[in-house]
Amino acid sequence: MKAATVLPLSYRASENKLTSRFPSDQPYEPLFDVQRSFAQIEKADFFETMPMFNFFRELVSIKQEFADFKKTKIKEINALKDALANLEQLAGERTLFTPADRIYERFKVELEKDHFGEIVAIDDESGCIVGIADTLSDAYERAKKATGKEQFDFKRVGYGYLFRI
Repeated sequence: MKAATVLPLSYRASENKLTSRFPSDQPYEPLFDVQRSFAQIEKADFFETMPMFNFFRELVSIKQEFADFKKTKIKEINALKDALANLEQLAGERTLFTPADRIYERFKVELEKDHFGEIVAIDDESGCIVGIADTLSDAYERAKKATGKEQFDFKRVGYGYLFRI
């Protein structure tokens, strides 16, 4: 273990200074000025710590802003979740029927007996089924020939879809 170097310290009452005397017999160097008041020390320490105080104050402010932002976003997310749940419920219930769906439902029982799996062309304006065939193009041609129109809705009899992809 190394021995610690001890510097001789002395206090000069006449100068109110704590000084150190080095072995080279140099004049005393002041280490601490006793005349400096505690008020000056506290004031100096306060201003030296001021940037740190401002940093922590800013940090607390940012933390509060983030907490407020987080609460707002959580509310928005919950509102979106509720809206999505409502849409899923509506989609599951299928409450929105087209005019073609209503026309098809009127003739559904008869069509499923005689034409199951075939494609029907439905004219919304007249409220009638205007073409029945095994393929979409044949049903379209029959409907066009019967009405002279070019736009129709199509359903596959007995299925919830026209084509499966």
